[in-house]
Amino acid sequence: MEDRAKDTSYNSELLEQWKTCVESADRISQRRDAANGLFTTLGIGVLTASTAIGGCKSIPLLVVGIDICVVWLLYISSFKTLNDAKFAVIDSMESQMQSRPFADEWKRLTGSKKYNKQTTIEKALPVLFCFVFCSMIVLVMI
Repeated sequence: MEDRAKDTSYNSELLEQWKTCVESADRISQRRDAANGLFTTLGIGVLTASTAIGGCKSIPLLVVGIDICVVWLLYISSFKTLNDAKFAVIDSMESQMQSRPFADEWKRLTGSKKYNKQTTIEKALPVLFCFVFCSMIVLVMI
């Protein structure tokens, strides 16, 4: 009877820790979305301002835009690393549980040819902005 009480207590504690980890991972995803929104706004702002300024005077602003894209890519990479660590911990916890929802979901996603990793999709926008900023510099210099 005592072992069963210990098992119930352990399982209950494990479930609470799992919930905390899942909520933390969700908050990281929200911060990631907010950061992407901020960088998108900055990119559009640089694009708009450099177009309004025009000519050689816009080059320093376009260089700042390229710098913003580099920082954006670093943020995406950092968030990916953080999420990978969070989900590794969640996966480890789930291995001790009867149900493994995140592990099962990941297994189904990675088995699908239609699935594209979020990080791959996220990186497309800063790369596109960077390409546009570089192209504008080249066009101004011609």
